Amino acid sequence: MIVPEQPYTEHQIDGSLAVLRRCMHVILTRDATDALPLTYERIYALCRDAVVIHHSGEILGDMLKKELDQSVSRLERGLADDISEGVGFALPFAHALTWFEKQLGLLEDVMTYLDRGYLAQTKEGDGMQFVP
Repeated sequence: MIVPEQPYTEHQIDGSLAVLRRCMHVILTRDATDALPLTYERIYALCRDAVVIHHSGEILGDMLKKELDQSVSRLERGLADDISEGVGFALPFAHALTWFEKQLGLLEDVMTYLDRGYLAQTKEGDGMQFVP
């Protein structure tokens, strides 16, 4: 006999969203000391569940926008510190951009359902454009 799956509770959904935000934060923190709390496959699955099952794409999208804003601010502060300490600007800037592009590619991979499942169906039109 097959037992139907129980619906998720609000507490479980909130927990999933919280761990997804934590993953975003770790991925978008340069020289992060914290380990990623989930595998890439699990992040992908939780993102899919959040968008498709829990209809939490808007919440997830807002979280991602905030984490992206914070990451860019941290990079900006780090580059400003490098410049004020007399370090050449071009090399640290190039390294920061290379790192950021790699992290955006990773986010694009693990957050596919947010980009294609939710954002593509909303006012965002073609989804979130991570890489030009």
